[in-house]
Amino acid sequence: QAQDKGGASFGLKAKHLLFDRLVFGKLRAVLGGQVQYAVSGGAPLGDKLGHFFRGIGVPVLEGYGLTETTAAVSVNLPDDIRIGTVGRPLPGVTVGVADDGELLFKGGQVMQGYWKNDEATANAIDADGWFHTGDLGEFDVDGFIKITGRKKEILVTAGGKNVAPTMLEDQIRLHPLVSQCMVVGDGKPFIAALITIDPENIVPWATERGKPTDPAALTQDA
Repeated sequence: QAQDKGGASFGLKAKHLLFDRLVFGKLRAVLGGQVQYAVSGGAPLGDKLGHFFRGIGVPVLEGYGLTETTAAVSVNLPDDIRIGTVGRPLPGVTVGVADDGELLFKGGQVMQGYWKNDEATANAIDADGWFHTGDLGEFDVDGFIKITGRKKEILVTAGGKNVAPTMLEDQIRLHPLVSQCMVVGDGKPFIAALITIDPENIVPWATERGKPTDPAALTQDA
């Protein structure tokens, strides 16, 4: 993360050098020893993994695309990467954001329509030629695109507030004691989350604090 904030301190560089010799070098060796970077798509990578792999010397270049866009419409590049985004649009691609936050694309690689399905085509491509992805997102002043959720997954609370659960779930899953998380609250007056405990990380944490080490017992521990 320090690479995005002006560079690492001397102490952090020294710690990283030690870990590089003890651990990170072995991880690169498992990958063959010559991997300079990898490409990720299809599902969100997550900021934590993105920073980790860049930190060990194997940046993961996250990109974005759909079958309807002939695969990628944006991707991070080895010399132009921003963790937490899916990169800038590829040449020839125009990106937009609808009033409800849905990502829209235009470009030569966007399909002309669904085979023998005019209704589906009309629902996906509007009169101005924008392809509606069904994904929610935004792009910053530098042109990097960030995916924030799926339009169909939006929760609407009893008070009428729209909530994208994916971002909340990702943040909660960053906690080392959390294995999985599902945010709920559609039609309810509040947002809640169903959380499962990581069975491996919970044992040393519970032992240190004199709590039961059985995950089932911990869920009842006050």
